[in-house]
Amino acid sequence: QGLQICEMHARTCVKSLVEAISPNHPQLAQDAAWALMQLLQKCASATAWAVDAGGLQAVQGCLRCWKGEGGDSFAWLAFSMGGLQSIVSLLQDLGEASGSSGVADLVWIIYNQSSWKDQHGEEKPYCRELVQLLVQHLNFAWQRQRLKHHGWRDEEVQVVHATVAVLQQMSTDLPSVASRLVEEKCGPLFAEILQVLMPAYGQDAKTSTKCCQLLAAMASSRCNGAILLREGVQTVLLTATQQEGIVGEAACSTLPWLLEHQKLREMLHALAVAEIHLTSAKRLKSFVDTLWHLFDGSDTEDPLLRFMPGLMDLLLQLRAELQQVRRLKGVQESCFQALCGATKALVPLAQPGKLKELDAFISILVQELQVVDLPGGGTPSFEMLVNELGKVSHSPEWRHHLRDLEVDKLVVLRMNQARGNKRAMKYSIWLASSLRGLPFLVQELQQNVSSDTTVDACFCTIVDILDEDVEGEWFLRHQHQEAQQQLQATDLSQLLSLILQGMQQHQDESYIQARGCHCLALVLTAREQLGCGRLFHLGEELLVQLLDVSVGVLRMSTVNSTVRDSSFLLRTMLEPSTCPEGCERQNEERMRQLLAHELCS
Repeated sequence: QGLQICEMHARTCVKSLVEAISPNHPQLAQDAAWALMQLLQKCASATAWAVDAGGLQAVQGCLRCWKGEGGDSFAWLAFSMGGLQSIVSLLQDLGEASGSSGVADLVWIIYNQSSWKDQHGEEKPYCRELVQLLVQHLNFAWQRQRLKHHGWRDEEVQVVHATVAVLQQMSTDLPSVASRLVEEKCGPLFAEILQVLMPAYGQDAKTSTKCCQLLAAMASSRCNGAILLREGVQTVLLTATQQEGIVGEAACSTLPWLLEHQKLREMLHALAVAEIHLTSAKRLKSFVDTLWHLFDGSDTEDPLLRFMPGLMDLLLQLRAELQQVRRLKGVQESCFQALCGATKALVPLAQPGKLKELDAFISILVQELQVVDLPGGGTPSFEMLVNELGKVSHSPEWRHHLRDLEVDKLVVLRMNQARGNKRAMKYSIWLASSLRGLPFLVQELQQNVSSDTTVDACFCTIVDILDEDVEGEWFLRHQHQEAQQQLQATDLSQLLSLILQGMQQHQDESYIQARGCHCLALVLTAREQLGCGRLFHLGEELLVQLLDVSVGVLRMSTVNSTVRDSSFLLRTMLEPSTCPEGCERQNEERMRQLLAHELCS
């Protein structure tokens, strides 16, 4: 009964605080809001009491007519009572009251929380409504500003700063939001805000930069985004590229997304002439960085492909000139990345000798691989050069061309200088195997089984060849089928014994044990994928050894990857065979039963 009396008095206190939150007494309302928020942070039950007492309605009344500073206390109180959903509801209820500073306070809370994605990275249910509300309030504030002749009110500019910041962050996190803004035809609005704020300083400069970033996200969010945005936007961006500081950099970073492809080379040349003698050339670097993203994301039907050789030619010239005078290292690195992006796009479409710009850059990759320091630092590093040549080697014609250039011999030579560098070894053995295949890996294991870096790199590359679940460009697809045929035609005992030997030499290295188990399982599975038996071609002694290794690794390790891969090997040996019915199937089942018996004993 005493507790109930205390709770009744507490409810009365909360109700009194809510009643004090009134626009008629601004200072009292602000103090009451602060006190109530402190209480809600320490007493979870008080939240429901405040809501029942009309707390959200009281906050709404104050926000609707609040002027000047201090309104954020009401916004945070609303968030404490109902979370982001209450903020969205208040924005909806406020309607055209965008002139109040309370709208900006609410929007800044959304920005600070940044919780428009669920645990799976998808937009939350209220996200669509939130975008519509933000655009609505931005339009209200902007239209009121346009009707005035004496400049901005602080409340209006705060709404613009806040809504642009949130929309930019949402568009970066969720491409669907950027695409929705294109559908809502918001491009001219952001361009107009950018135009009015120039020349921009302080918060205006930050908002101008975010307008540029918004336009870039919108243009890249859909295939026709750039076409839909160009009208009324491109001219403003071209003007913004002349600005100094972060606005000019952001505009140069955005412009490639919205510029016609035939104008990209002209713009690149103009920026190079304007900035090549400066100390930083940040606008030029921003433009080239976006070219890289454009090139890297292009497909075989992209109209940009027609203009890539010309852009490559200019990038090669620019990089060579900067290398000669040893200036603007950052721009040199950006040029290299952009050239790599163009190479990735053009290699599947152009054979060696068809595009002089492509031939020239690949020759440069080979030349720089000969002299780059080990371990590599900066751009391009040894690993970057090897990685790019490895991507090129996925094309049959270019693979033959790289062999003609003796890249396989070169990378083995450099590899022998990098035996102690795990990262360099992995890249080197991956490229050499892309050019020479599985026999090269067998030879490396035989000659350098005592080197943990070599064994680890070989195991990783065996996985890259045999495991179809390897993602992206690491999967050596062109060697996969050839390796399966080699495994079908040869005795697997030698390769399996070689992998086991590598594991035994480095029993204290859990990552080698994990990858070794993975390799053993893939080798056993490879022949079955071609319709052959998995186990009966191997001797009983070797099979028992495989079983002992998998169980031993499983028992000894607490590392997740090692437990996973040793379990994978054990399952591969014990699960029923999928080879056709007949004598071979019976032999497989007999060997499996033998292993099961050995395991139980």
